[in-house]
Amino acid sequence: MSSSFRQDDDQLSPAISQAEVWSSPPVIIQIANSLKDDGEKKEINLIPTLGHNTRNRSEPNIASVYWLPREFSINTPEFRTKTLSPYFAEASGAAGFVVRIKGYEKAK
Repeated sequence: MSSSFRQDDDQLSPAISQAEVWSSPPVIIQIANSLKDDGEKKEINLIPTLGHNTRNRSEPNIASVYWLPREFSINTPEFRTKTLSPYFAEASGAAGFVVRIKGYEKAK
């Protein structure tokens, strides 16, 4: 017995809608309390900070700005390759993601 296009579409549409929404396990990173306060670090879930329209376009405030600990304040290609990128890749890997971080390479 064959089905009509309409029947097939009626069955497919809910599956497509369901596939558009998915949840992610948390990607936990440690952050500093402020730009100058590296004291007791706290953890945040990085997932809610990713994606479109997640950045607060107004002036930065305590709810919209996060600081990495001072040990991440070096800004060289080697540091980003050997320390910073693996930090985010490890946190993402713990949540089941495979991460390929690019963009830190020196332009040729």
